[in-house]
Amino acid sequence: MDPQEQFVTQTLSIRYIDKTILTQLLRSLFGNNFRVKQTREEEVTLTVPQRLTEAYSPFTLHGIITNSHTETMQSLKEQILLERRENYDGKIFVPNLSLDRLMTTDCVRRVLQECDKINAHDRSAVEQCINDGNFKVFAILLIIGEVDKLLEFVKNDQFQDSPSNLDHKLPLDLGVLKRILPPATAIQFHTAQWEYASPVFPRHTLPRHLDNKTVLPILSERHISEGAFANVYEVILHDSHRKFGQGPGWKCVRKEFLVTVDQSTARSNFELELRNLSIIGQIKHPCIIDILGAYTYLDKHNLMFPLKGGTLETLLKLERPVCFKENSNFMASLANLSSALQELHEYFAERINLSLIGCHHDIKPTNIFVEDQKFILADFGLSYFKDISQSSKSLHKTGFATYLAPECEALHLPNIQKGKAGRKSDIWSFGCIILEVLTYMTFDEKRLNTFRESRQWDAPNWTFESFHCGNKPNPAVDHFLDELLRTPTTPKTIMVNLIRNMLSMDPNQRPSAREVTKTLQCITFHESLRLVDELWASLGTQTPSQTGRTIIHIQTARYECWKEMCGILDGAHISGDQEMPLTVSNFQSILDVIKELRDALDDCKDFFRHEEDGRIFIPLHHINNRLVALLPSGSYDKYQTSLVQRMIVDTEEIRYLEGVRDAFAGDSLSPRVGRLANVKLMSELTAKVWKKASDEQDLSFDVKHVEIKTKQGLFNHGVVQTPEGAQRKVIIEWLHFGASIVPETEGIERAKRVEGIAKCLNSIDSATGLQALHCSGFFLDDKQPRFGLLFDVPSVRSLHKSNVHESMKAVSLAEFLKTSSKDQRPPLGDRFRLAFILARSIAEFHKVGWLHKNLSSYNVLFFYAPPSSVTIGHPYLVGFSHSRLGDRTQFTEGPLEGDRDYQDYQHPEYLANKQRYRMEFDYYSLGIILMEIAAWKHISKLTNDDVWKTKTPANFSAGLIKEVKEDLRVRFRHTMGDCYCDAMERCMTGDFGISKDGTHNTPPVGGQAALHQSFSEQVVDQLAACAA
Repeated sequence: MDPQEQFVTQTLSIRYIDKTILTQLLRSLFGNNFRVKQTREEEVTLTVPQRLTEAYSPFTLHGIITNSHTETMQSLKEQILLERRENYDGKIFVPNLSLDRLMTTDCVRRVLQECDKINAHDRSAVEQCINDGNFKVFAILLIIGEVDKLLEFVKNDQFQDSPSNLDHKLPLDLGVLKRILPPATAIQFHTAQWEYASPVFPRHTLPRHLDNKTVLPILSERHISEGAFANVYEVILHDSHRKFGQGPGWKCVRKEFLVTVDQSTARSNFELELRNLSIIGQIKHPCIIDILGAYTYLDKHNLMFPLKGGTLETLLKLERPVCFKENSNFMASLANLSSALQELHEYFAERINLSLIGCHHDIKPTNIFVEDQKFILADFGLSYFKDISQSSKSLHKTGFATYLAPECEALHLPNIQKGKAGRKSDIWSFGCIILEVLTYMTFDEKRLNTFRESRQWDAPNWTFESFHCGNKPNPAVDHFLDELLRTPTTPKTIMVNLIRNMLSMDPNQRPSAREVTKTLQCITFHESLRLVDELWASLGTQTPSQTGRTIIHIQTARYECWKEMCGILDGAHISGDQEMPLTVSNFQSILDVIKELRDALDDCKDFFRHEEDGRIFIPLHHINNRLVALLPSGSYDKYQTSLVQRMIVDTEEIRYLEGVRDAFAGDSLSPRVGRLANVKLMSELTAKVWKKASDEQDLSFDVKHVEIKTKQGLFNHGVVQTPEGAQRKVIIEWLHFGASIVPETEGIERAKRVEGIAKCLNSIDSATGLQALHCSGFFLDDKQPRFGLLFDVPSVRSLHKSNVHESMKAVSLAEFLKTSSKDQRPPLGDRFRLAFILARSIAEFHKVGWLHKNLSSYNVLFFYAPPSSVTIGHPYLVGFSHSRLGDRTQFTEGPLEGDRDYQDYQHPEYLANKQRYRMEFDYYSLGIILMEIAAWKHISKLTNDDVWKTKTPANFSAGLIKEVKEDLRVRFRHTMGDCYCDAMERCMTGDFGISKDGTHNTPPVGGQAALHQSFSEQVVDQLAACAA
């Protein structure tokens, strides 16, 4: 060594270092300027120049040395041993992620390079096998010093598995290992493998049987409760040994079934609860406990569940927490819990197409977990599921408990026998829980404890705290329910009535879980909306501008319609309008939107703007839309009908109708409301004293710009020329004066009426459902005493003169009926659809205040372009020349004179007594058309014998009503069905189940709105339900 150099020393283990290789390495770095001295059997001291400490620190030098030969193997082995963890009962295991982290591709390659027993040409394939995920087998072989034996595992796989599946086969039986490895090595592997074969728990209900040598990856365990059948522990699984839960240290619950009498009993209890949880787990209800896994270990049966925040029993013993500050939070939690019970009682798993009847049989506060604002049903050890063809009733397994129904008890008292428990027994138990929650909610935990004590009653040698006294009600319960109503509110009153029904001694008198869910949801809405109602009311009075007040009125009406569809009425009761309970997700979504609505109303109150600024109310429209979108699918049409009734049918205020029209302009959810409001607005404007302003749209045409062509029925075809020179093909309807000279007042009234009809029908588009042609204007004929109404032919508007579509043809339903042979009769489904469209159209016209007055199959048109044939899917109503507003003050002409074809469609009272026209007369005319559609014959062919031909028009119509009642209905029943025939008969007889005051000129009791509603429900909806 050079005496001029300064040296440093370093001690190294040479257990796995080849001396020759070490010498070669040092000589390559320092020449001959180094010294190696063996101090112990497995250690050497290196002396090297000090100048190398800057470029090669002792650590770096150690790395260089240990990267030689077998030091990588030893280092990896030491690191694996350092990763070992101790579980809850002192056993050792190596976590999965530790091996994944340690065994890098480079590390595995170096270890294999150090293994002389693996041929160089095999190392690449072995490396690939290890890196494919066989770290556990590799680690075990590394620890026992037999890395090369990995080849033996591959050689013995019989081509049945990929080499990447070696780890998945752990733990291996000793016999299997001895067929692969030498006996001594097999024993070593079998002993060492348990540290590396600790199970990974999947989220699965299929049970596993674990070997007694298995090391569970449970880091800690704490006993939290003990029941009649099981012990419950809080456990923490190692993060890399579970496929559920979030974050490090996530806690879950282990339920260990007790061996009380014999092992078979514990196994039966375990298997029963596991079966129940597997079945109920198919529906994934958020308020039913979710099973994480099931296994048997050391002859003990275990279930794994998520750890929740505590039980309802614990909550009811504490002061009211912040998360349940509002009563609506409790009510929502109970409604969602009821939904879970409903899913259990009416079990249907769509994914596996399985329907069953289920019962819980052990509903009590200790079996209900509380997580945030959610109640979660647990402990299905006494539950069962039966085929839907079987009864839900069975003998109850346990003796007695506080929350059990009277039919479940075995009190061993005179005259009290244990009966069969079923789903209604669960309803009793749930009613008990609702009562205790209501007590806690109304008072506090101390008052609840007093109530529990008051329920105590004595029997020979026994004291019970149940909600009944064997075969009779517990008077303490009835007394306390009365006490709750001393300070009544609507939700509390409904809730008490519900509880009384649920605690009926007769199981058959108790409601179903579905009915309970529906009622609890409505109660929740009542409570949640109480403050919202107050905010709506205050806004209506505090809003400074007329525009703002109109907007608030409109949005309040929408909100009230939505409440009606949810079964929420102003009185202390629940309506039957909500067809079924909402799903948990929809129910919670509605509550979230209600919270947004409350915040938005608060904002509106705090930020009023100047007189005409309505922008601050825009969010209310969008939030109302979100509420409507969450309605059950079957409720939306009813919502629309109710909305139209409130906003259009029941109002005549011009400013309000303008507000409705503007509010729904461009609204994708309810566009028809805005369009109908516009039509009604035109109707109301026409009813006023009309004075045309200079800037108002002029719909009048000069007669010289109208070319009158062929006649068809009561109308003519024609072509009109616009001021721009364009031509349109039109249909012209006539309103005759009846004389060349009329009094001035009558002439003005007629002119106003024609203008009104034109403006009303000009405002119509196809989306309104009115099925009327677009009216582009009117003109006064200079040759005859008549006005002409101009209606555009469908799809032929704004055409140039040279391109007038001469090929478009129109045919009336009457013409179609007269010329169609039996073989040309349209399919039944198409006829049903035609009948529905016509009935809906009449209903929509009545909603906007217009009476047709001349409805017949002659005034139902179909348009087609030859050579295409006529189809009946798109009918249009014409014949509006005699139509008018439904207002009794409007000018009316009486029935048509002289034309028998049209008089056959008029009501006998209208023909005989010259009464003012009313809605029922339009319904009668529709009934005649329905009869024609059913027979697919014109009325003249249905009444072509001599008896009918000799009748006067009034007697003819009266005779038809009698014929429908006695004969025609029966004739059509077998082809058209009851729904269709019922609708037809109601139209013709006027029997809508609404009483009248005895005079023909007076509308039904309840007004026109009641008749509107009845016609919509008993005719339009009935026809919509017809299907072929």
